[in-house]
Amino acid sequence: MSRVGHCIDNGPVESFQGFIKDMARVLFAYEEAADIIYRTYEYYIYRYPQKRFHGKTANQVRQEALTADTPEQ
Repeated sequence: MSRVGHCIDNGPVESFQGFIKDMARVLFAYEEAADIIYRTYEYYIYRYPQKRFHGKTANQVRQEALTADTPEQ
């Protein structure tokens, strides 16, 4: 039905989000956990250069794709 890593029902993503929510309840108050998760995503998107993007951040790649007539694959 689906390939490994390409689950049609988003099972892996939902599992990860459930894990994060459970850990947030155990370790932190919800507001503190939400802040930590937000800052982690913000770092990953705007400040973390990735090899697969040839040293660019995810946001840089997204901005280039939004302005390009034919985005890079």
